[in-house]
Amino acid sequence: MSGRPSVKDLRSVIKNIQKIIKELDKKQIFGQEQRENFFFDNHIEIMKEYPFLVSHLCSGNDNSMLEIMFRHLEEVEVGDKTYEQADLVVGEKLANNYIKPE
Repeated sequence: MSGRPSVKDLRSVIKNIQKIIKELDKKQIFGQEQRENFFFDNHIEIMKEYPFLVSHLCSGNDNSMLEIMFRHLEEVEVGDKTYEQADLVVGEKLANNYIKPE
């Protein structure tokens, strides 16, 4: 496999980010911009490596598409799918969920 992090590694990163966000809740630091600024100021290594994950998790948006992506990436890791197959399935789900037909 190339230099891509494993799904297990990504889940670990997400768990760490969520732990930091819970600490921000306790400190009453709310709002996506304030939380992202906290990461820039205090966890720059995470912010540089995983800006999308930090931004997404700080936003409070639905994480269901992340789970779908991870499930398909796990299938790639064990050899049940190629990246191209996973890309097509996830892309189709994204389109069905977020692109409204005219």
